[in-house]
Parts: sequence; structure tokens; C-alpha cells
Amino acid sequence: MVDVAVTVGGAVVFDGLGFGEFFWVFDGDGFGECLPVFDGLGFGEYFLLFDGVGFGERLFLVFDGDGFGECLSVFDGDGFGECLSVFDGDGFGECLPVFDGVGFGECLPVFDGVGFGECLSVFDGDADADGVAAGAAGCC
Repeated sequence: MVDVAVTVGGAVVFDGLGFGEFFWVFDGDGFGECLPVFDGLGFGEYFLLFDGVGFGERLFLVFDGDGFGECLSVFDGDGFGECLSVFDGDGFGECLPVFDGVGFGECLPVFDGVGFGECLSVFDGDADADGVAAGAAGCC
């Protein structure tokens, strides 16, 4: 097996494994965001964001191969969090809370518990680029 590692603007992208990418984004304070994306397994993506204070957010455990929907767990750093179960098999979309602080990711009304965040591209469960385009168009 040959691993391919590409560094782009501080992000290290591993895409030679045939199942996704791994983005490690450093924010300048020795901490960063880690976004492993598994999209070749047929069941979804997983995003883990560290906020630089020893806590983090666990976002977007997305199951899209079984027709049920998404489950999103958000930890706000105080030991508590929220879990939203979203059923999207009806062809409609969702706006989900997100915490990321890096200018890219999933979309939507920000729910961070600290009064700031971003409204980003739409993630529609199929790991393609149309979410990025939708976000650029101003999905929120």
C-alpha cells in the first residue's frame, strides 16, 4: 500500500488510501482541528474538532448508506453536549448546528455555546463538492 501525503496551506491531506482524506489544520496556538473524512466505506463521515483548550467538539457522525439520516453530537467544552438525529430519506435537507472556526465545513445555524461561529457549506451526506458550492452561494 502506498500512502500519498499532500500538504496544502497547513492542511495535510492523505488521499492514497482510497477511503477519504485527513485534514489537520493548525490555528497558530499549537492546537488545531482534526477532520478525518471517511467516504469510501459507504456509511458516512466523522469530524473531530479540537478547540485548543483541552476540549473539543465531536461533529457529524454521518450515516448515509442506510437511508436513516445523520446523528450529530456537539460538545461545548463543559462536559455536556447535544445530539441531533436527522432523518433525510425524504429528499429534503437539514440545517445542523456546527462548531468549527476554520472557515469551512458543514452548514448552518451556528450552535457553539459561546456566541460565535461560522455559517458554512452544506454537507449533504455524499461527500462531494456540491456542498462547498452551496456554502459559497450562501446557504444560510
